[in-house]
Amino acid sequence: MKRRFWLTTFLLISGWQPISRTIQPVALDSAILRLVDGTQAICIEQIFSYAQNLIMLLNGAKSLDIAQKLALVYDFPLPFPLTAYSSGPDKFGLIPFKNTYKTIQELIELEKTMGEMDAALKESFKYLKIDFEKLSIEYLEDLQKGKQLMMPLIKNWSILRNREDSILLEWSQIENNEKETLTKRLTKFTVSGRLIEDLLLFLSDLVQNCPKSHRSYREALKKTK
Repeated sequence: MKRRFWLTTFLLISGWQPISRTIQPVALDSAILRLVDGTQAICIEQIFSYAQNLIMLLNGAKSLDIAQKLALVYDFPLPFPLTAYSSGPDKFGLIPFKNTYKTIQELIELEKTMGEMDAALKESFKYLKIDFEKLSIEYLEDLQKGKQLMMPLIKNWSILRNREDSILLEWSQIENNEKETLTKRLTKFTVSGRLIEDLLLFLSDLVQNCPKSHRSYREALKKTK
């Protein structure tokens, strides 16, 4: 309840939208999806919340206050005070690296420059896996409950988006120990970054293919203003 309250409040303040205006959504071919659109099976609030937090993990929070709240809500490990460190003047990373905090994008660039992970990057990567799991566990548990719906959706999406090598597709086809298998597949920052980008794109397409649920969510937001 604590998490959902804060996330909902943040969404109301930010007015965040999950899909870039430069990326056109794809039409998912699913009779089941059209059937559940507008029902409790599709929770737009939850999708928006999860996607927003993935973006902050990937690119950093826009303010120190938001970074601190996200770390507190999900109990991210912070080995030194977050207040004293920043990735830059306009973004605040949440992944510890040496004596500072960085975003996943920054660590991806470091990994690409080096060609491999040194001891410092390997230590930082341990924190990424912890943060990603803490951030994702509730959403992945809910996805698991509706996996019979998600499996054909993700497969159809991977073909339409030319992402047939995506870890997201691999996850949808695993019958047991999804969380354990998923975290084992996250072997470096570039792989993790690609998974997060795939998740964000899939969630964006999912929202755009649920017009009834999306409309109900927007109407509910108007009533709270």
